[in-house]
Amino acid sequence: SHWCGTGIVPRFLPPLPITPFLYVHVGETMMLLCRAEGHPKVSVSWTKEPSDKAITSGGRFTVHEQGSLQIANVLPGDSGVYVCVALNTVGKISRKHPVKVQERPKIPRSMLDL
Repeated sequence: SHWCGTGIVPRFLPPLPITPFLYVHVGETMMLLCRAEGHPKVSVSWTKEPSDKAITSGGRFTVHEQGSLQIANVLPGDSGVYVCVALNTVGKISRKHPVKVQERPKIPRSMLDL
C-alpha cells in the first residue's frame, strides 16, 4: 500500500467497471458498485456530472453503506455520468460511471393486428 504520513490513501476495490457504459432500460433498477479502502476509513459518495452535489438516499435513489448507488424505476433523465468519490484525511480519488438509459423497444402496431 502507498503510505502517506500516518495513513493510507484510498484505493478502489474490485469489481471495477468492465464496459465503458452501463446500459439500462426505462423502468429497470440499476446498481452502480463502488468500494474503496484506506486508512483512516474511507467515505464513498456519488455525484452526477456536471454537479458536485452529493446524491443522497431518498425516493428512487439509495446510497448503500458499502458505497454502491441504486436507482429504482430508471427514467430517461437518469442517463449521464455518475462519479464515485472516495475520500479520507490523506487523499481523494474518483471514478466515472457513464450510464445510458434506453427506451424499451415498442411493439410495432402492425404486429398487434395479426
